Amino acid sequence: MFSTVLESFIILAMILVCRSCGYLTVRLCNNDQPIRLRFSLRQLFLVVTLVGVGLGTWHWLFRKVALVQATPTEDQFADDDFVSSRRNVAVVTGSFTRDTSLSVSLHMVQAGKVVQRPAVVFGREDSWNTKAPFRKDVRLWLSLVETIRATDLLMSWTENGESDERRTLSTTVNLKLNIVAKETLPGTITSGRSRIVYVEGDRAINVDGSMTVEDFAKANPGNYLVVTVEVR
Repeated sequence: MFSTVLESFIILAMILVCRSCGYLTVRLCNNDQPIRLRFSLRQLFLVVTLVGVGLGTWHWLFRKVALVQATPTEDQFADDDFVSSRRNVAVVTGSFTRDTSLSVSLHMVQAGKVVQRPAVVFGREDSWNTKAPFRKDVRLWLSLVETIRATDLLMSWTENGESDERRTLSTTVNLKLNIVAKETLPGTITSGRSRIVYVEGDRAINVDGSMTVEDFAKANPGNYLVVTVEVR
């Protein structure tokens, strides 16, 4: 929908407006035969106001987005005898409606080949309750934990900052890397597209937020762990 709005503004940018007798004569230049329309200034102001209110309402009600941020200084410590270190990956936050969810995936990229672990999906605990608040602030903390033989992606989910609504899940890959580079990719995740939020590997990293995991695999010949998040 935003692309349609953008196209409309581009067309408006091409409009030739001239003032005549208290009216606006509008010439649309994106047509072989320009159309001239006449608006009173009051009518034009009313249309622009209604469009602005409509877009603002749609944005608040229906747009599904989340924000990715780098975490504070990571903790390098052993949780127990089987854990050697923990690396904070990213924090994902957003204001979610009852039907909005986050899908998190851990990928192994080895010499251009991608293996994806099953995705883990988080949604609001009260998604079934029609009387629940329309939106809730949610937060997902992601970290990687190394054990003796594998690496776990830990995911901790909270709603409205309430600890009693915390859920912690994990997914595991049987891969340990000699990490020489790592990178968190802060930014905005929009609905319908999985976005890379973190990469670490045994070689230098070539990545940006527009890449898919497959694009990343083609551009990076080493061995990597890639974390992706999708808003649904």
